[in-house]
Amino acid sequence: PPRPAAVGALIAIAAIVLVVAFVIATARPSGLPDAAPTASASASASASAVAATPAPADEPGWLANLVQELAEDCGEDVAGSERAALAQMKRRDAGDRVEQLIEDCRDAEGD
Repeated sequence: PPRPAAVGALIAIAAIVLVVAFVIATARPSGLPDAAPTASASASASASAVAATPAPADEPGWLANLVQELAEDCGEDVAGSERAALAQMKRRDAGDRVEQLIEDCRDAEGD
């Protein structure tokens, strides 16, 4: 017959294994969101989210409006990838660049 001490030790080990398994299954790094964004959540993110992103101190104040306009016509990916380049331009040149990008996006949609 098994000895009571051995049975107690096995029960204690099983309990520890269950607790560790539960912690591993439910724990997540604190920096991660509760759930991955869904396609609908990504689609519902508006162009204003790009412009609403706080501008770094070295970005000109007029840039947010141009980036928002670009995001509305070409999408957030294009606006986000162009933001740094636009910030380095003079206001007029950046405006011309945004107009050209928007025209290109509209032409691509028409094809």
